Amino acid sequence: MDLGKKAPVPEVDRIVTIIGIHGGQPLLSHGQVVAVSPTSLVAKLPPGPEDVLLEKAVITLMYSVGDTSYTLRCAWGERLPGDQVLLRMTGPPRRGERREFIRAEIDLEVGVYPAPEHQANSEGIADYAASLRDDPTATRLVRRRLDLSGSGLRVPQDAPLKKNVWVVVVLDLEVQISGMTTGRVAIPAQVIRSKADRGGGYDVALHYNDLSTADGDLIHAAVFAARMADLGATSD
Repeated sequence: MDLGKKAPVPEVDRIVTIIGIHGGQPLLSHGQVVAVSPTSLVAKLPPGPEDVLLEKAVITLMYSVGDTSYTLRCAWGERLPGDQVLLRMTGPPRRGERREFIRAEIDLEVGVYPAPEHQANSEGIADYAASLRDDPTATRLVRRRLDLSGSGLRVPQDAPLKKNVWVVVVLDLEVQISGMTTGRVAIPAQVIRSKADRGGGYDVALHYNDLSTADGDLIHAAVFAARMADLGATSD
């Protein structure tokens, strides 16, 4: 039976959050899909002490496709060469939340950079984002408490930003993918509103513009990890 007909399974190269429950203990890791069949998938996931527990655990994959998140129940298959693992699907994918509701409060390094006047438009903002992404010395990030979602974020700022202003949001998402820490993204966005907070600063709401699939995967992985941390999960 093809378990992927009713809802999409994760595609090759996509990042999935792997949650295993064994003996009431949740285990959290992130892997990258390298192969998919109708009833199983292979993900890059370096071996670790969690393998012993994951072999006996009920495993759920969390991932996004387009504007929607999905879950996929799996069971451990076997450890493969090349830091890969075979997971067997034990049920069909299930539709979860839409992108705007995939959210969590999380402490992250962040910077918000208004675009120069000549790049403050839907075309130029992408070039400005690329310049900040490729040159870490061009940014100075500050650790702040964010309300992060798949469609935008709310971030404390010292000064207000005008509605509809073009900005680039630089985030260090601190996600462990396939054994390596990654997650620096630079995302074009527009200001939705700025509201004074009780501490003398401003709560600035931003909406992403042209969020790439890769950056969306990293954001969702960070949000899923934050949610599991709130439930007492241990990170890999």
